[in-house]
Amino acid sequence: MPNRIESTLDVILSRIVERLKFVIPGADDQTCYLADDPDELRSGLLKTAPAEVCFLVCPAPGGQFDPAFWAGGGEFTIEVNTVVTVTVHKAIELADQQGRGRELLTAANRGLFSQYMPLVMTALAGHDLTNTDGNWILSKALEPLDYNWDREPKRRTSSIQIGFGVNWQQKFTAAV
Repeated sequence: MPNRIESTLDVILSRIVERLKFVIPGADDQTCYLADDPDELRSGLLKTAPAEVCFLVCPAPGGQFDPAFWAGGGEFTIEVNTVVTVTVHKAIELADQQGRGRELLTAANRGLFSQYMPLVMTALAGHDLTNTDGNWILSKALEPLDYNWDREPKRRTSSIQIGFGVNWQQKFTAAV
């Protein structure tokens, strides 16, 4: 039976990327990776592959510490809570540019809501990440929190961002 163990954000982010690549067809090192800006692909997406779909994993710019875990000096473990966003960038195909936005959102094999949102949700929602030893590294399973979608015809891209609540315990050593 796996144990719950302390972890760090870098390990958690890496495991999220690995999970997406394992579950989502076509997600690989070139199309699914960690980024510090969820919009970094927008301007260059079509330069590499016109029909490309990319998955970016990006931590929130901040998080929270649970004060109940913060106590005294020495070695201690603190509960950390943050949000990790998975952004799916999709090139807008020519057919989508002529008032066919419904296809962009709902087409069975390429729609943001009909194909890509369910793929990301299936991969991550309610999933309890493990380390390479099979131990759980989160305090609780990943929680879907929110989503946003956007279309930028000038850049010929569209995207959907799905935020997941991430909670873990991390060991620190405090100065005494």
